[in-house]
Amino acid sequence: MSYTQVETALVYYPDVDQLDLTGYLVRGSLQLDMLDPSLFLYGGHQQLEDDQRVKWQYLGLGYHAPVDMMTEVWIGVGYDRYDSELTSWIDERSLPTFRVGIRDQYTPQAEFYATFRYMHTDEAIKGYSLGTRLSGESHRLALLLEVDYFAGQAGVLLGLSASL
Repeated sequence: MSYTQVETALVYYPDVDQLDLTGYLVRGSLQLDMLDPSLFLYGGHQQLEDDQRVKWQYLGLGYHAPVDMMTEVWIGVGYDRYDSELTSWIDERSLPTFRVGIRDQYTPQAEFYATFRYMHTDEAIKGYSLGTRLSGESHRLALLLEVDYFAGQAGVLLGLSASL
């Protein structure tokens, strides 16, 4: 499985304090083959809006290991920054973050993944994601479908994933 990829998606979080937040996500990762093929950098930017705006950027370092020929687990430590006008959901802050995930290449055209993220300052903030990447014969470009649950709110992502 490649850990060098770029993804972009449309994002929708319905009914966050009676607002329907819509926006976009751009994220990616870079496998650090020159240091250790198990290491990778990851990062992303997400912006959601309705009457108020929420921006989220993150950057981190991850490590992945095989479970079997089709499945890998990974862990990551990083830093997340939130800039939000919607303080009832998540206010403006910067947080160290721990992530753990699993990826399974179910078929050559279908990958499934799950991710858990944890941030803590004066309270624990957790996020969970379940998703799939569905590709054609090229295996380089895939349809991205993801359900996310973050800080008590559910959202969906629909986009494209490119493995480089």
